[in-house]
Amino acid sequence: MIARRIREYLVRRCFVNDPIVIDSIKTDYARFFRGLTARFGLALCDPGGESGTPSVDIFTTNYDNVVEEYARTIGVQICDGYEEIRRGNFRFDHAKFERSPDSLRLYKIHGTVTYARLANGLIDRVTYVPPRGPLVMAGQVAFPELIYPGSKPYLSAEPQLELLFLFKRALSNADVLLIIGHSLRDPNINEVLRQVSATNSKIRLFLVSPHAGSVIKSQLSAYGTRAIAIDKTFRSFEPSSDLT
Repeated sequence: MIARRIREYLVRRCFVNDPIVIDSIKTDYARFFRGLTARFGLALCDPGGESGTPSVDIFTTNYDNVVEEYARTIGVQICDGYEEIRRGNFRFDHAKFERSPDSLRLYKIHGTVTYARLANGLIDRVTYVPPRGPLVMAGQVAFPELIYPGSKPYLSAEPQLELLFLFKRALSNADVLLIIGHSLRDPNINEVLRQVSATNSKIRLFLVSPHAGSVIKSQLSAYGTRAIAIDKTFRSFEPSSDLT
């Protein structure tokens, strides 16, 4: 009973559908992506369009649908690894990321409130979360599959296993890893970062957080001078000038 109520609370807390909040998301993320594109000269999702949103890989441990809402409001395609195999029935396919080179690619390592598993075992997309009570879809109680940090190992869970593999593969040839607001207390992610630090000597890591310096000292010492602290919040962060 308690676990169910916690899950219901998390879903309501993380599912964004307030127009005012969505408008703020659009403004903040547009500024962020424009700065990122200008700093690195990135290819855009919509060449010739006005959004200036780059085609990049975003790995996140957040459950929320913030990035999804940003993409929806500006009309940019987003790839989250899920595909609809028939109406109201989705499945995760990690190969979908490779088939979406011109999209904003979103990897949700700890799960998402955007999809939920129904009582019959099928997965459907979440379009509305009630203000109270259980999430009901197609007449069935539905449960977003979320990983609770520190609650259990998830290296063998699906799709987390595939997502961690894709995370490591993406970093193996990357020049820059930008981490925003993460405490780096997830041992699975830390192990990937540790392995990458030993095998990819060219990668530089930027951590944006009000406590970036202390997090780097405690969790990212293996990177040495390749780990750069940016002691700012996301809203005050300016990619074009802060990423030196």
